[in-house]
Amino acid sequence: MSSQVIGLTESLILLVFLIMAIISFQLFRAKSGILLSNRILGVLFSLLSIQILISYLTVIRVLEKPLFILIDDTLLLGVGPLLLLYTKITIGSRKKLDMSDLIHFVPLIFSFVPFMFFLIMPSNYSEWLLGFDLSERIKTLSRAKFQWTSFLMLTHINVYLLSSFFYAKRLQNHNTEANNYKWIIYTLGAFQIINIASYIQIFRPFLFLKHYPSLSFLFILITLLIFLISILLKGMEGSPLFSELTLTKYQNSKLGNEEKVKLHLSLQKLIEEDKIYLNSAITVKTLAEKLMTHPKNVSQVINEGFGKSFYDLMNHYRVVYAKELLSDSSKKTLTIAEIQYASGFGSKSSFHTQFKKRTKLSPKEFRLLMQKDLQ
Repeated sequence: MSSQVIGLTESLILLVFLIMAIISFQLFRAKSGILLSNRILGVLFSLLSIQILISYLTVIRVLEKPLFILIDDTLLLGVGPLLLLYTKITIGSRKKLDMSDLIHFVPLIFSFVPFMFFLIMPSNYSEWLLGFDLSERIKTLSRAKFQWTSFLMLTHINVYLLSSFFYAKRLQNHNTEANNYKWIIYTLGAFQIINIASYIQIFRPFLFLKHYPSLSFLFILITLLIFLISILLKGMEGSPLFSELTLTKYQNSKLGNEEKVKLHLSLQKLIEEDKIYLNSAITVKTLAEKLMTHPKNVSQVINEGFGKSFYDLMNHYRVVYAKELLSDSSKKTLTIAEIQYASGFGSKSSFHTQFKKRTKLSPKEFRLLMQKDLQ
């Protein structure tokens, strides 16, 4: 039974590594969605995929240098800061990184760089520099010391997870896009579960799991796998976070041309007559329910018929509607915030970003320009 669990664990490690590498690549190459947010998540997954690969290769003794064990743990110092930045960019008003963000990565830089230096350098050189052979010294360290090192790394992640969670809760009722907020809470929750399972893995010899060496690690991998699958599903649903994540081109679609035309006309009616885009909570799923079809069919018709993702399409019509309100002299008593909500935008930052993206002006600048033209 234990050999079966070990075999399953090794298969899952390779599967998780492969999916992470693919998602990272797609997040880096995406040209729409929340670009900076995607890049940060891509870096996070790249870091984790490298960490998982090193762990695996160390366990199967492909990487035999003791320094790899410390490098493996050191990479965890980047997880917490990346999660905090991902949270701030995804649901906050920040659109770019600044130099102050580098402070969070000081522990990673000052730990990783020296270890990599000594890993590359010949052992006799490091012995001359330090006065002892670093690899041999690491071999003499007790298992307990390695456990406490891992414990400190996980606690570092936990501090950042809690900071990210409190930051998200603070912004919950402050013009935050509901779907983005839910996704962030889900993401932080997934990483918290993984973190708790990692604590259990470290102290497994002292717990009830001491006779099941692979069980807690298996749980970590399954949680990661579920999280990665949820990202792929969000990408297929046309989420604004991952609007170009998947490579799906509907090659295997069973949707016929006649049904496509029918869906396209029904969708156009819902947009132009029912103005479904004014509902800030509308999703591909709820739209599919209205059209009595599968969400993937709706995404296909929007992608092929309109040349946009679902959220790009909704935001296009929302901006058009907002422009009408801002241009209407009879609506001049409406505030920008009232126009934002009336147009179907759930957050101030999303409204301003989408409006400026399509008009090159802020809503306030656009209104002033329209007022000048009317005079």
